[in-house]
Amino acid sequence: MSAHSPVARASRSPSLALISLLEAAEDVACDFAADAGRALTPFVQHALEEEASTSSESEGSPHEDLRSLVSSVGWDTDRCTFSTKLDPRALVSALKASMFSDLTLVGEGTYSVVYRAHNRLDGSTVTLKKLRLDGAAEGLPATAVREMSLLKELSNSPYIVR
Repeated sequence: MSAHSPVARASRSPSLALISLLEAAEDVACDFAADAGRALTPFVQHALEEEASTSSESEGSPHEDLRSLVSSVGWDTDRCTFSTKLDPRALVSALKASMFSDLTLVGEGTYSVVYRAHNRLDGSTVTLKKLRLDGAAEGLPATAVREMSLLKELSNSPYIVR
């Protein structure tokens, strides 16, 4: 049984089921040989089941939000599988974005935009920095590379969101 098996995490809370799905999607995104849809189907099913068991079926509930999110990347609710070839990077991106709400612009610079947001998993307020890579076809700006290196060095800090 893999470390990310949905069976091994059956007793986890819904937010942790989402984290489990995100971790599995990140792993699959790095494994280009994997069939992403097949590998992630049990994780999506588990996360949807966990969300459904702990939320009301009213519109706007976390369960409906998750169902809508996975449907946007090709999940077929009726068949409980992906109906199209899954791009795991799109799923990772959508899951990460869904974990934050109430984004407020704090500031902008030449290479980045800074937001304040509400972390839906633990209720904390966080600051998010998004690098602009407009000229990525020409390579990364040296300032962006320096900043990424600095953030990597600080990755063990409890104040840095990975």
